[in-house]
Amino acid sequence: MNSSASSLVSASLTAWQSATFVALIAAVLSALLLPVRESTSPLNKICHPRVWLAIASICGYVAGVLDAVALAVLLFAWLLCEWHARVTTVYGLARALSFGAVVLVMLGLGTHFLPGFHNPLVLDQVRLSPDAEPYSMFLNFDKTVAGILLIAVCYRDERIQPTNRLGVRWLLLYLVINVVVLIAASYALGYVRFDPKWTSVFWLWAAANLFSTCLSEEAFFRRFLLQEIETGLLTRGVHPRVGAGVALSISALLFGLAHFAGGPRYVALATLAGLGYGYIYQRTRRVEWAMGAHFAMNAVHFLWFTYPRLE
Repeated sequence: MNSSASSLVSASLTAWQSATFVALIAAVLSALLLPVRESTSPLNKICHPRVWLAIASICGYVAGVLDAVALAVLLFAWLLCEWHARVTTVYGLARALSFGAVVLVMLGLGTHFLPGFHNPLVLDQVRLSPDAEPYSMFLNFDKTVAGILLIAVCYRDERIQPTNRLGVRWLLLYLVINVVVLIAASYALGYVRFDPKWTSVFWLWAAANLFSTCLSEEAFFRRFLLQEIETGLLTRGVHPRVGAGVALSISALLFGLAHFAGGPRYVALATLAGLGYGYIYQRTRRVEWAMGAHFAMNAVHFLWFTYPRLE
């Protein structure tokens, strides 16, 4: 296996930057693991996502990751998600407006379009393999916050129970099939080649990929878009199975189109991936499993194949 040193990291984080992203990861974990409903438990109040998000925002402001404009954007996004949480059980203009507004703001955060965020660059045009495209990576505060708000605010009063209770062995089998199909398709399209490697950068990459990329994309495309379409946004009055298929297809297609910057092959692969992640979400009703499937695919890609792709 190839090996590369941690010297690939472009710049070390300051103490305040490190505290910012540690608090942000704590907010992610509390959003995923703690009961979503408001609780009088002292532990739940102390560990509530909004507490960790407030700490992360304060540290980020001191560290220069956020400025005053970003704090205003975060407050607006939070209030918007609070509004959406109150209209998710109704149909009509209010829900349509809240849905559209949440889509725009979350896309703005996820694509770094909204101002005020200064995400630190930690990998700058490094080559993880001789024939791979150069790869850069930021620690993205804005994109991570989008996932936290969708899970912990938009659906704080809702913890959907599985409609199909699958055993862990079946879920793991689905994850393996998903990875095999996606890798085979990537190989067939000439997107990657077999390239096993190890680098200490993996641990930094894994934390950013799981708690930012996988969280935000699965929260938006599966927990939000797929769920909203499936529960009535576009499928009212149709058979539940038809509605589920429509929701899965639309969310997967939009997930693919969101990767248009990578070219047609990447759009096709991302659409195929969206079908796999969405199917796992529909079978479990847990964004955690969709995140797990997403991260498993990305980790296999990183460790065993050309990353991010052949040049």
